[in-house]
Amino acid sequence: MDFYVLKLLGVDEFLETLVSKYEAGPESVHLTLDLCGSCRHINEKIVKDLNETGHDLKRVVIVDDNPNSFSNQPKDAIMIRPFVDDIFDRELWKLRSFFDGSDCCNDMRDVVRRY
Repeated sequence: MDFYVLKLLGVDEFLETLVSKYEAGPESVHLTLDLCGSCRHINEKIVKDLNETGHDLKRVVIVDDNPNSFSNQPKDAIMIRPFVDDIFDRELWKLRSFFDGSDCCNDMRDVVRRY
């Protein structure tokens, strides 16, 4: 099955902000972008698996507009509204408050639950 991934408006700037805030290296951004297009078919759903990041899931969050994509790790997920090529889309900028408030938390899933 062929499918396409569109980058959400502002995703590059958003990732740069996160990289500088969390002192992640460029390899983390590349891994993140690779995972955006890296999916598996599970029970006839297209699913992303956060275990493939190699990171402790306490420190990982998935942001997507399709609940099927994070069905393996729903506690690690933030659902956003679908992107439909809207030049005024600001979903990623709404998430800034989420990440700004997550510094003091040991488990990102606690922050996701409160968000």
